[in-house]
Amino acid sequence: MASPYSVQGIKKYIKIPDRRLISGFLNVNIINHNENDGTKDDLAAAVYKKWSGIGDPGTYAYPWNQDAPDADADNRDGMLQTFGDYDVMCFFVGGGMTLHNPVFGTELNQSDLYSAGYLNHSSGATTWTDGAGGAYQSSEDWFSVLTHKCHHYIKYVPIARFNNAYGHDHADHRRGHPLHKHEITDGSYGYLGGVPDEDNTYLYSNGTYDTQDSAGTNLSSRSMNSTFGDLSDKTKNTYFTPVDRVKIYGEHDFTIPSHQSTGGNYVYTNGNSSVGNYAHPDGVNTVWNLVVDIGFLGIDENYGGSGPYSADLNWIKTRANVSFFPFGETASFDIADSIFS
Repeated sequence: MASPYSVQGIKKYIKIPDRRLISGFLNVNIINHNENDGTKDDLAAAVYKKWSGIGDPGTYAYPWNQDAPDADADNRDGMLQTFGDYDVMCFFVGGGMTLHNPVFGTELNQSDLYSAGYLNHSSGATTWTDGAGGAYQSSEDWFSVLTHKCHHYIKYVPIARFNNAYGHDHADHRRGHPLHKHEITDGSYGYLGGVPDEDNTYLYSNGTYDTQDSAGTNLSSRSMNSTFGDLSDKTKNTYFTPVDRVKIYGEHDFTIPSHQSTGGNYVYTNGNSSVGNYAHPDGVNTVWNLVVDIGFLGIDENYGGSGPYSADLNWIKTRANVSFFPFGETASFDIADSIFS
């Protein structure tokens, strides 16, 4: 069977003012980290050693695909190399986001809401057909049309990515997604326009690893273990990276309560209601969030072998650090684990 695949992620939020054009370098560091514990083996070595006792779903979840990792060839048992399970990335990020108050269309009264399939009665006491919230209140304002004008314009390109998990040839070991790069490579894209040749390339890991000094002398045990560790040999890159993907986009915090009709349409309110209270940036001193969304390879701990597969457990405990170095008016921004309002 195909290896079950699922992603469980974390998000980092960077607070940025409305209509602020930004550009700069964004760094993402991910490390196998249990209070910086240096007394354990890296994941591939540990999984190899304990393979027979792991069982399903771990053995057939990404990245192993029911085939034990190659760590035996590297003699890493007992070598305590958890630090090798890292992934570091650098992106160039640019753009921004614009925030506007939403515009509400036609207001609907109780009879209108009943006719459209939102309420169970056309007059008097009634409830919502979607069962959400409490009883309908005639003092609430509900609208059939909502025009939400906010929009993010963030774009990014990965510049570099280093890890020790890509390069070895093993058909059954999935390694997650590479970072996507979109490029114009050639074509008649001249001064007056034309049709460019566009290409999609992918970045797994492009770091250089030195095993000799500038004089050509092999590095000694001051730098490298003599048993293993020459990561310039791609067959030695059998460590693990938990990172499957990274997404970067703009987002703003708002709440616009809604109800769904029996026909699948929606109405919205710009006030307080039993289903929630309206809240949206007011256009003054507003902020948006640059979101760094890191997706980790995960396991569905209770997966029974069929049906939907949804990660609820990460392979390893990680520490994620995000740093943003923008150019322009502001040198730094607040970063948090929850969205800024």
